[in-house]
Amino acid sequence: EIRPRDWSSDVCSSDLDGSRFDYYKINVQSGQRVAVEVFAGRLGESYDPVLRLLDANGKQLMLADDDPGLGSDCRFAHTFQAPGQYVLEVRDNQYRPGGRYRLRVGDFPLAISTFPLAGKAGTTAKFTFTGPGADAIPAVDVAVPNGVAGGRVTVGARYPNGQSSGFATAMLSTMPEAVEAEPNNDAAKANPIVVPGGISGRLETPGDRDVFSFDAKKGQRLGFKAGTRSFGSPVLLKMYIQKADGSVLAESAVSDADEETLVFTFPEDGSYRLAVQDLLKQGGVESVYRVGIEPVGSFSLALKPDKATRYKLLSAKNGSFSIDIPCARNGYDGPITLSVEGPGGDYQVFNHVIPEKQPQTKLIVVPPATFTPGQFTALKIIGKARSEEHTSEL
Repeated sequence: EIRPRDWSSDVCSSDLDGSRFDYYKINVQSGQRVAVEVFAGRLGESYDPVLRLLDANGKQLMLADDDPGLGSDCRFAHTFQAPGQYVLEVRDNQYRPGGRYRLRVGDFPLAISTFPLAGKAGTTAKFTFTGPGADAIPAVDVAVPNGVAGGRVTVGARYPNGQSSGFATAMLSTMPEAVEAEPNNDAAKANPIVVPGGISGRLETPGDRDVFSFDAKKGQRLGFKAGTRSFGSPVLLKMYIQKADGSVLAESAVSDADEETLVFTFPEDGSYRLAVQDLLKQGGVESVYRVGIEPVGSFSLALKPDKATRYKLLSAKNGSFSIDIPCARNGYDGPITLSVEGPGGDYQVFNHVIPEKQPQTKLIVVPPATFTPGQFTALKIIGKARSEEHTSEL
């Protein structure tokens, strides 16, 4: 039975029998709002939770499975009409044994994304939130640090007089960051932006289209990197490079990747446009995005778009793990040497060279001896060309 003094409680469970369910009792008041979430995939666990809320007679009131913003983890919030005792049920979606999870119960908001999606390092950035009931979450000012492993900062979200917090993540940027201003739906009304730089926006209505103007030089090669699903946004961002008159020069691919990168070499000096919209022309208050615009070297690294790779890497019992590292070659066909940076010491790497003209390698990583079981951390994977004149990071 969960009896939180301040209505914020955490429960851990481990080494589960896959055929059995876990049950927790909670006592609530009439009109009380309760938020519940399960951490597993976000902690590097293979457990795939399903969460149900039952009344005292076993009637299902809520069911939560995979969440677009959390991957395989799940959460919900419910306002109770009648006081009394209720039950939370947790199980693995595939009834697998041996899983571990953390259950969190409180009055926290179900924040999905921050807005904007990035803050410049060394500045104070103001963030609002998207998600159910986000209008009631006060904006927060965050002193963005100068360095965070993995390039993300956690931004806490709490209701006025609330006793527990939800959170979302924002990207730490070293470039100028801008936020779109409506109306900017066509080339004539484009928002001016600086490149290299980042721009955060929101596709507020179905079919919404945002346009930005910038200057580029002949031969300049820029990469336009979409950021959406990795922040919890539902957007599949389609990007177009246009001339000043709106005619299209290039557009991002349509593939199974959640977030595309459009690389373009500009044919002459002049003013250009970046136009973005949702691939399915959907929109809404949660449809936020960021486009990072940076000079492109001779290759770029990526992660495979499958759910397991996007959300977690599980270390084996001996501490090692492997990960496929694909690369997109843009004129460089030579070998690419990979290294790993992260907290806690030196990381050993094996099979860490993408051979000449090859599209990928399976990188094997051994964390430092100080890395303990259950520890969760962000890593940076760095690739260098033979001349070391070009690099790419994950």
